[in-house]
Amino acid sequence: MCNFNATIRYCLSTNADFVCVKTPAYNGYFQQQFFRDHFENSPREGVPDRLTRWFNTGHSLKAGEKTSVCRSDGPSPPVIIKRYNPRGWVNALRQTCGRTRAVRTWTSAHVLRRIQLATPEPLACVEIKHRGLITESYVVTEYFPGDSLYLYIAKYWPAEEAWRSIVLKMTGMLELMGQHRITHGDLKHSNILIHDSDLALIDLDALRVHRSRLLFQMRRAKDLKMFKNRLSKCAIKDPPRFDANGAGHSP
Repeated sequence: MCNFNATIRYCLSTNADFVCVKTPAYNGYFQQQFFRDHFENSPREGVPDRLTRWFNTGHSLKAGEKTSVCRSDGPSPPVIIKRYNPRGWVNALRQTCGRTRAVRTWTSAHVLRRIQLATPEPLACVEIKHRGLITESYVVTEYFPGDSLYLYIAKYWPAEEAWRSIVLKMTGMLELMGQHRITHGDLKHSNILIHDSDLALIDLDALRVHRSRLLFQMRRAKDLKMFKNRLSKCAIKDPPRFDANGAGHSP
């Protein structure tokens, strides 16, 4: 089991790979190349405006009360932008005093990439402030083409050999998370993307690395239960089976 504290500190600081910017208007964490390509020559205070413009002119994928998601062609190549929406002053105070969901998503993505578990590359995380409080935040990731696992199964219901390959990859993903005591927290099929049989995990703000074995086992059981329940609801014949450790078996 890895100690990920150094990984988290590294992606929240300025170094060879990342840029950390803190101003009265926002806190920003950027992948170096993405920052140079899109923000380095713009006024520091203009970063939230550019990010908001990209979001408002993008193709909406989700418009929820708590979060909204779009695909934006503002940068090149296209990116996915997830916004954690403003939800009042009480929530803003809570976010300012703790760690925002956007930052948790940013650090969790780097934790997964540290153990070589696929997730879209995180490019930027920006917390926007108003009167000193963080009122909304954004996470920018690379665009990952493909469907959610649920839609993929419903649309294509792969042949036995293809399905066996997918099951093995899902098993590997779950087992790798188990080796490092990582739980996702919301392992529904819309949070697993698939493209050409490649899988990627998204929606990482509830992801946790557990020191306590007991707490990990409890959260792990919840993850696996959600995953298996969702799989049983798919309109497919003889879905694969997963045991208590996340190991998969094709029908």
